[in-house]
Amino acid sequence: MKNTIQSLPLASFYILFLVLAACGGGTGTSSDEIATAPTEAVSKEAENTASTEPLPDSPSFASVRDQAGKEYYRVDFEADQHVIRYDLGEKYLIGKQKRADKTKYYNQEDNLVAEVKYKEDGFKLRDPAGNLLWKIKFKEDKVKISDNEENANPYEIKLKDTGKYKINSPSGYLGALKYKDGSIKMEEGQVSYQIPASRNHPAYGVLFLEEIPEDQRLMILAQILTRYSS
Repeated sequence: MKNTIQSLPLASFYILFLVLAACGGGTGTSSDEIATAPTEAVSKEAENTASTEPLPDSPSFASVRDQAGKEYYRVDFEADQHVIRYDLGEKYLIGKQKRADKTKYYNQEDNLVAEVKYKEDGFKLRDPAGNLLWKIKFKEDKVKISDNEENANPYEIKLKDTGKYKINSPSGYLGALKYKDGSIKMEEGQVSYQIPASRNHPAYGVLFLEEIPEDQRLMILAQILTRYSS
């Protein structure tokens, strides 16, 4: 083999050099740059489209706006956590999934404010001491939300044959969610929101439940978005 290499003409080494250069051997790009460039490109693309793209089936974000386009609420989802922004972006909560069956919520002062315990058919929202705040139960065509273990006198978000979700409280009808032209619209209610989306989803029915404190409402909304598939 040694004699063979020595017998190669100089032109052969020159051709070999050109081939290696064409394959990237002479670009001077480090392995770190190669590894990080696609991530940076994705981040920039997400930055440019986050405010206009509809919510996918596996959401990376969710946005709730008024009719003028001002963002009331926003949820940004990552692998093991999500950030809920509300009060027109002035306040936020961070949900961190600590275990496969539990997520804990912290406010902007990094104080624990609530935790979620997952079940096969839903989840429970509890205060930091472990006391039940809300029990959420999933069925094939509805979501039930109650403040007791028995799920008595629940709020219901129910899918109708028309494709709308109808929202009821224990005392009666509250409103409905209708999907049209890439957006979910709320019928009835005190505030008219528009929600960019790829389909209708019961999670946004929680916005009608004004008896539930706003921060708890948004925790429930975020959890239903990721846990319920209709």
